[in-house]
Amino acid sequence: MKLVIVESPFMYQDDNEDLRAIGQLRNITYARLALSDCLFRGEAPYASHLLLTQPFVLDDDDANERKLGIDAGLDWGDKADASVFYTDLGISTGMKYGKIRADKIKRPYEERTIDGWENALDESPKTTLLRLELYTEQQLSQYIKMKKLFNGLDTEMLLKP
Repeated sequence: MKLVIVESPFMYQDDNEDLRAIGQLRNITYARLALSDCLFRGEAPYASHLLLTQPFVLDDDDANERKLGIDAGLDWGDKADASVFYTDLGISTGMKYGKIRADKIKRPYEERTIDGWENALDESPKTTLLRLELYTEQQLSQYIKMKKLFNGLDTEMLLKP
């Protein structure tokens, strides 16, 4: 299998805690779909932004820890055959670093999209998740409640879409 680095947005910025949580869930869900897309293409994907941001690993809200995670992902990526950039949600700062690193070491890369996500930047994260029927309104409401109850731990894993 071809080893690929998966690049997609992770962080979601919003002053409203609930909207930020749903935006983050959207980005995580998108990254997981990107992993699936790679696997069904016969590739072996790696997404440091999904692995290193889990509870008890690194805090993506801490600038120093975020940089540490990005640097670790970039170093691991030096061993990959290619980078794949999933761009339906735009190009994040971390993705820009990934592209710079790929250019620097002459690692091939390509941009990809996922069916159904082409309008995701033109709608709210909640609208995207509901429109694609990835989560129900009830699941998203429960997710917000769980985020508050568990103080932001890995609560998206408690949802069973």
